[in-house]
Amino acid sequence: MVKWINEGDKNTKFFHLVANGRRRSNFIEDISLDGVRVLKPSEVIRGICQFFKEHLKNISWEIQSIKGLRLNCLPEVERNSLKEGFSKEEVWVAVCNCDANWRVVEEDFKNVIHEFHKNGSIVKELNNTFITLVPKCAKSETIRDFRPISLTGSMCKVLAKVLANRLKKVMDLNIGDTQMVFIKDRQIMDSFVIAEEIINEWENTKEGFLDSMMDKFDFGRKMKNWIKWYIFTPLLSVLVNGSPTPQLGVERGLRQGDLLSPFLFNIVMKDLSSLIRKTSDLDMLSGASFGGNSEHITYLQFMDDTILYLKPRVEYLINTRRILRCFEWASGLRINFHKSCVVKVGKKEGREFDWVSVFKCKKSSLPITYLGLPLGEKPCTKSFWSPLVLCVENRLTTWKRKFLNKDGRLVLIKVVLSSIPMYFMSVFKILVGVAHMIEKIQRSFLWGNGVAKKKTHGVQWDMVCKRKKWRLRNRTEF
Repeated sequence: MVKWINEGDKNTKFFHLVANGRRRSNFIEDISLDGVRVLKPSEVIRGICQFFKEHLKNISWEIQSIKGLRLNCLPEVERNSLKEGFSKEEVWVAVCNCDANWRVVEEDFKNVIHEFHKNGSIVKELNNTFITLVPKCAKSETIRDFRPISLTGSMCKVLAKVLANRLKKVMDLNIGDTQMVFIKDRQIMDSFVIAEEIINEWENTKEGFLDSMMDKFDFGRKMKNWIKWYIFTPLLSVLVNGSPTPQLGVERGLRQGDLLSPFLFNIVMKDLSSLIRKTSDLDMLSGASFGGNSEHITYLQFMDDTILYLKPRVEYLINTRRILRCFEWASGLRINFHKSCVVKVGKKEGREFDWVSVFKCKKSSLPITYLGLPLGEKPCTKSFWSPLVLCVENRLTTWKRKFLNKDGRLVLIKVVLSSIPMYFMSVFKILVGVAHMIEKIQRSFLWGNGVAKKKTHGVQWDMVCKRKKWRLRNRTEF
């Protein structure tokens, strides 16, 4: 107990087991390249390097601007605020958000930030980035089964945070109400709640394009040059089993995991939003009306997760396909129709076959998963909450309980097991029976050797909830 109080769980067998397990799951033994299984480590590295080289290469066609769209330019006051000198407070906030020690780096960071504001660039090697490949599924076979996460240096991470904080203040002046991500006073839950409300009522990028979009918003030359330098000057190296590939240049695309990328993606997607809005104004599209027909909406978007609401008429789906093709042609982005689906809402007989054949995507039915939550399913049934309970149970399979004492188990319950249901509960009221099931899993993990094996509990559960300074809240209170 004395050792745990001094060191906690930082250097226990549990920590090393989890770390080694994660290392094994991220290790790439072989990979499929163009349908051919590659086994040799040198060939795996060469194949992954070639994939990203082609993926980041510029597209040869000429960027075309989409004319006739109404985009809000920034007012002069907000535009001037984007190019003002970086204050000490701005840099301090960015450093704190990036978990850096301000007292140690204060002078160095202030000098570099001042140079960046004056010249529009710093030593470009500071912007070089590693890409680590994180598996999307348990058995990853192709490169597309991995998620490429960018590991940016601390200096450029602070720069990105400073620029992102400035953009955050003006984004709500340009971005429409249907784009929910990283906009002031908009949350991920807003998008899901609106989508659920509509269904309930119905039942019952390339450099040139990003450059042109920043011109349309009138961000100003200084801010535009800062963003272009940050996006297109780094050299990337892909980490394959800890070994970096040769460096690659960036000609297009945004770095996943980067602090500035979500705001730039919002800017690019504004053109799609404007295209849909203009087509709807011309009565070439018709979306959903809800709230007593007082609200009309055609699409919702959170990052790259998009829902289009269309009435079942052939001309609407053809026009929608044309809009998406036009946006692809102008921006260089691609709609992933293999991951897209057509869903019929309501009891009326529809022509789903026509929709599937036009969009070349799969057919699905309610409920579907949107933003990690079940859309179109009744939350008053236990089957609705089954994935949540299963998720809590699955987290226990990776925890080696015998290597943790009761204090360590209690910390994991409070930090992890108690946090998993919060996302569901921010939208839906949890059933009392489901709350008891989750608490039973927590109690079994704390006192027993598993969910199914019973063991005598040392104290009552209410006492466990109250005995710490940070009280573990009883879920039935919700």
